[in-house]
Amino acid sequence: CHGYRELMCFLYRNFAMQSLLIGDSPEDAAKEAKRMMLEFNQRFKRPLIEKNVESKTRNVERKQYNFKNETIITMLNIKDHEQRELKTIISDEEYIRRQREYDEKRKKERKKARRNEQGLTKREYEKKEKEKKIKKLISQGLNKKQIAEELGISRQMVHRYIKNL
Repeated sequence: CHGYRELMCFLYRNFAMQSLLIGDSPEDAAKEAKRMMLEFNQRFKRPLIEKNVESKTRNVERKQYNFKNETIITMLNIKDHEQRELKTIISDEEYIRRQREYDEKRKKERKKARRNEQGLTKREYEKKEKEKKIKKLISQGLNKKQIAEELGISRQMVHRYIKNL
């Protein structure tokens, strides 16, 4: 556990330094990153000795390191189930899993949004409405040709609709 605390302090100071360099001078960023890292260290149940952790993490003042997620995952031995709880430090596999999950959710939402209150798509609704009109016209005694003229569709379409009723 001791090695992980030291590594985490190094990473914390490194990332703090990177983010602070955007707006502060290098000297101010270095002081603030050190202060933040020492404060972070104090949050451990058994903090590292301040002098030791400061000297072990000092090189970030000279050079900031841009670690890939895979490197951080390996260094901290982050397991797959732990990555599911993280927001940014995830492997390519976890990213793909999340993307698939998101795509599935969006697909279901889009499919649901395409349907009306009765659960019908626009096309299905139009077909049901046309079938109702045809039934009504048949009950009024019209033949297929007259129904086709009334609805503005071909006689063959009227025949198909009647066949499916």
